[in-house]
Parts: sequence; structure tokens; C-alpha cells
Amino acid sequence: MGKHSFAHRQVSEDVYAGAVFLEVDLMRRKLLQYFSGAERLLWGLSVVFIVGSFCAFDRENYLTLAASLIGVTSLIFNAKGNPIGQVLMVLFSLLYGIISYTFAYYGEMITYLGMTMPMAVFALISWLKNPYNGRRSEVKVNTIGKKRSCSCALRRWWPRGCSTGY
Repeated sequence: MGKHSFAHRQVSEDVYAGAVFLEVDLMRRKLLQYFSGAERLLWGLSVVFIVGSFCAFDRENYLTLAASLIGVTSLIFNAKGNPIGQVLMVLFSLLYGIISYTFAYYGEMITYLGMTMPMAVFALISWLKNPYNGRRSEVKVNTIGKKRSCSCALRRWWPRGCSTGY
């Protein structure tokens, strides 16, 4: 029974590993279809330049490399209105805050941890509350009419400014 149960466990593990591989392959294909060719090219070239710069000039600060790759990936998802981009932006802000602290760039640290990260969190909440056609992978875009645009333009010079009035 020992050999049979070992073989059974091995087959089960192999089947599970194959299922995980197929799931990852399916996710990769969906991700490639999600972005247009120009978007994939833009992201790919950005990654090449980041990694190339890292290899040419740094080769030591892997946290900086990781933060840069996460940052460029968050931008491409944010451009598509995908909430994953905001999650990545929060992660990027945390990493960049740590990097800034280690180099004693306290202004940068405060900017990313005190401004960029909270804005990404608020944007993530707003994006998740306003999905496009019920799909959580995209955010609904709101438009401002002509009357509201004129009102904002005229109020620009007033001390109160213009609110969006949602």
C-alpha cells in the first residue's frame, strides 16, 4: 500500500501542477489579449529600458528595480482604467517610500507615502464602487457637460473654485 499511495500522491501532485500551469497559461493569454499591441510594445520597451539601465548603471539595488517595474506596470493598468493598477500603485508607493528613506530623501518619502499612496487608495475605492457595466476590471468614466464646464471656467477666478458636484 505504501508504494501505491506514494504513486497515487505523485500522480495527484503532477495533475495539480499541470492544472496550475494551464491556469497560469490561460491567465497569460487573457492578459495578452487585454492590452493592444501598442500598449504591449510601450510596456515592453519601458521594461527593457528599466532593466537595461539597471544592468548598465546599478546592479545592486534590486528593490529599486522591483519598484520601477511595479510602477511602470501600474501605469499601464491605470491607463486602461483597471483597479489592479491602483493596487500596484499602492505597492509602488510603499517600496518607493522605503527606498527614499534609505537614501534620506525624506521629501520624496513624504510625497509618496503621504500623497501618492492615499490618492491611490481613494481611487481604488472609487473605482471599485463604479465598475463599467458591472465589470470590476474597468472603471466607469463620468463626463462633464457644457454647462458644468462653463461654470467651472467662470468660477476659476473666484476664491471658492469649482466642485465636481457628484
